Amino acid sequence: MLDVDTGRLERTVDLISEANQILSSSFDVSKTLPVLAKLCVPALADYCIIRTTPFDGATVPTVYAASESVEIDEAGPDAELDDELLRRLTHCGLHSIVVAPMEVMNQPFGSMTFASCSPDAFDTVNKKLFSWFALRVATALHTVTAFTREHRVADRLQRALLPESFPKVHGLSFGGAYRPASAEAEVGGDWYDAFALPDGRIAISIGDVAGHGLEAAVIMGEVRQALRAAAIVSDKPSAVLEAVNGVINLRENISMVTAIFAFYDPQGCIVRYAVAGHPPPIIATPDGFAQVLPGGGLPLGASDAVRSRDWTFTLPPGAQLVLYTDGLIEYERDINAGQELLLEAVSTELCAGKNEDPASAIQDRIFAETQNKDDAATLTLTRSLQAGAEASLVFSAIPIVAALVRSTLRQISPELGLTSDEEFSMLVAAGEAIANAVEHAYGDREPGLVEIKMHRDGERFTVQVDDYGRWRPFQKREERGRGIPLMHALVDGVQIKSTQTSTSITLSLDLKRDAEASA
Repeated sequence: MLDVDTGRLERTVDLISEANQILSSSFDVSKTLPVLAKLCVPALADYCIIRTTPFDGATVPTVYAASESVEIDEAGPDAELDDELLRRLTHCGLHSIVVAPMEVMNQPFGSMTFASCSPDAFDTVNKKLFSWFALRVATALHTVTAFTREHRVADRLQRALLPESFPKVHGLSFGGAYRPASAEAEVGGDWYDAFALPDGRIAISIGDVAGHGLEAAVIMGEVRQALRAAAIVSDKPSAVLEAVNGVINLRENISMVTAIFAFYDPQGCIVRYAVAGHPPPIIATPDGFAQVLPGGGLPLGASDAVRSRDWTFTLPPGAQLVLYTDGLIEYERDINAGQELLLEAVSTELCAGKNEDPASAIQDRIFAETQNKDDAATLTLTRSLQAGAEASLVFSAIPIVAALVRSTLRQISPELGLTSDEEFSMLVAAGEAIANAVEHAYGDREPGLVEIKMHRDGERFTVQVDDYGRWRPFQKREERGRGIPLMHALVDGVQIKSTQTSTSITLSLDLKRDAEASA
């Protein structure tokens, strides 16, 4: 029967288990190796030093640990040669010394040196354990080397696929920012893109490939190019996403991809977009308003159909559209709180109006006190503040329209010379007209479009609200809202024209009425 020291065996197993946990806890060996050295002292030796050789362009600082009986200043990591180190260790009273080379797959990574004040302190079991430690550290360093190489290649590929410049569009500025994950995380498949089409429109996309590493970066490149190709032959953003979904489903190894695709028409400053399971865009205006736009759809590669729909809105003067990946809102794993913080950051940066690169400024504000653990991509479209006394706007019939129209009215009020009372009256009346169109025009169907035209004719200013739905017949009921009477009370003229397929409400203000009344 073998003579086994059960207590020593248990301590050795526990030591090996703890060492494995330390080395597996992080890719940052500059943090894990000092902990490992301290684990070995005094459990295995009075002194332990881990010296690494440069690998794959990286240098890990030499680390060591010593018991209280060892003068560490004399036997620290300063010695460059093993012979010199051994001499100095002996001088410090360390008589038992074992040097275990760290090598894996014929690649040297340095050595681990163990020393004890007691002569003949290390037996065969100790020496085998030292060799295991050295091999385990070398394996960890080899893994870090492979990870670092893939991370670097994927990061370079990812950055190479981001646009070097944005299209030049009169009255519109782009901003783009990509922030890689912290060193502990792998590179992902985030991207953003904007490019001009032959007909003058601008195609825009942003997205995120599920998974990490080089494979995700490669898939990201494929999806980005597929979007570019589909944009040339499709007029609807949802059709572009469906086409790319078909391409992804042709892959043997399907990866889900969330994305937003949009067309920007410079002629009317109109954005049409569709969402495939991606965080929805944010729109903000110079008066401090910031709100999430509609989203929806399934991720690309998740099903045979994306089931997305097209949303339309005019980007008002001074407004900003913000597209982003989930790394910007999920860094603390509280998506709702992340969304609120992002809305605040977007509104604050737009109102400040001091940054030429708003996308980077938004990211800087978000990550001012915490480090992102996932890649974050941000794309901004900002329209200049210049506005005339007329405007033509088109929106999907959703409640947010009223706020966007009010912002536009505020921007053009100085050109019209409206008094504060006149501005307030038209803001409220127009809000009521839009609310009626949003609520009543399309019923339970998907919301169609609402068009708003603002026009000045001499001394008369009109706001016309058109929808293309079918309202329910007007009925006199006590419980009916007071929207239409309120419009009549606020402005000089209210004209309502309704057909089977559309309704038009025209509101008018006489800009000379106060002067005439006083005369």
